[in-house]
Amino acid sequence: MLRIVTDGSCKGNPGPTGWAAVLIRDDEILQEVTGGSPERGTNNIAEFKAILCGLGAAQAWLVKDESVTVISDSTLCIGYLSGGWRSNNAALGRLRLQIRKVEKALDAPVIYKKGSIDDELFQLADVLAKEAVPQGYKEKETDE
Repeated sequence: MLRIVTDGSCKGNPGPTGWAAVLIRDDEILQEVTGGSPERGTNNIAEFKAILCGLGAAQAWLVKDESVTVISDSTLCIGYLSGGWRSNNAALGRLRLQIRKVEKALDAPVIYKKGSIDDELFQLADVLAKEAVPQGYKEKETDE
């Protein structure tokens, strides 16, 4: 089984975002994938982008008849991608469609599970996501 541990980060919420995915098989880290955007986004968007990023990288690592387990600390992501939850947020809807396209291209069962901050690999994904947020961000200054 290929596991993908994901996390997203946002400075300012909304603010610039970063995301990370760690691909693992048999307790061996295969790849760490990160990305970030200086555009204003939310933590939820970053969490979905982490999943999209991880699934995109999975194609290179999948072996025949292997399943994929995506682990996220986002209850929203887990519910929206596997629990039948709905959202009126257009940005999340677009990300969900992108994720579904990547899932289909993988041609492998994809399972979503809730992760725990106690997991060492999740802690790694958390650090990587925070580091992926573009530097130099300053919160909006107020007029005095």
